[in-house]
Amino acid sequence: MALHRYQAIDRSYFETAPVRFDDRRTLDYPPEVVFKIFGHNKIWHAFDPGIAAAHWTSEPPLHAGSTRRVEFSWWLGGGYVDEVFFEWKPTESFAFYMHEGTSARVHAYGELWTLSDGGTGRCEIRLQTAFSLRPRFANSLVRMLSPVVNIGYSRVLTAVEKYLEEHEPS
Repeated sequence: MALHRYQAIDRSYFETAPVRFDDRRTLDYPPEVVFKIFGHNKIWHAFDPGIAAAHWTSEPPLHAGSTRRVEFSWWLGGGYVDEVFFEWKPTESFAFYMHEGTSARVHAYGELWTLSDGGTGRCEIRLQTAFSLRPRFANSLVRMLSPVVNIGYSRVLTAVEKYLEEHEPS
């Protein structure tokens, strides 16, 4: 499989990317409990059926600069991406971009996850997704289909909530 290098991004990309999604949910768990689950390899498959596996490729402890490989499910065409986490603030936020991978259609892709203390043992979780595709006209097509595409991203937050409920974190 040929590898393709993608554009590196920073936080500003979540305001300027040609395609952006922004989803939120309030969870009945404090931020420190919710944030802790994101460091585990096996949970990512539970959140997103498009992910077959995820593996940290850098040594703990996780920090800005940590890396991960994500393998995609067969129904997404298989393949993988290597990601770079440019932000990792325990109990607050983390963000990554796809550095390189097997898809020729991606130009840039990133996710920004933030947690806000909602008081009384609750938190608001926010998932911002931003990307651009090749060729450029594909971005217009995704924007036209955005209500349908965003269903997948909002389901990720539903899956996070379900995972927490089923695994009774402490």
